[in-house]
Amino acid sequence: MAKVRRQEYATPDEAEKAFYDAFEERNISHMMDVWEDDDSSVCIHPLTGHISGWESIRKSWARLFKHSPQITIKTSDCRRTLANNLAVHTLYEHIHVQGDKFPQPAIISTNIYQLTQSGWHMILHHASPTTQPSNKDEDIRTLH
Repeated sequence: MAKVRRQEYATPDEAEKAFYDAFEERNISHMMDVWEDDDSSVCIHPLTGHISGWESIRKSWARLFKHSPQITIKTSDCRRTLANNLAVHTLYEHIHVQGDKFPQPAIISTNIYQLTQSGWHMILHHASPTTQPSNKDEDIRTLH
């Protein structure tokens, strides 16, 4: 499936905001606007193997969105590194599932963005469960 880019991101932070907005909204079109259309792009959902290439990544997010409940996502402790045309962000994802009352550990993620001819786009998302205690003020559940 050929991708038609509808969105260009001026900064890695703008691309990251769009990524988490699309994730929370379960919007596959907006999610895939964030990703670089390249065979070397990689997505690793928690406790899974790596998924390579734009089309395979799209299919994985479409399956996840189809089977996931309504959620909200907060991020914390974002650490950013910017060098040349790459930006590396490591952060914690706190996912709250609507109706869930039991906090779970946060997800730790690495997001890598590359500056392309059409702006900044994600080339890697790697999410892993942690043993870090969740924020006691939030209901958090491991989801993706």
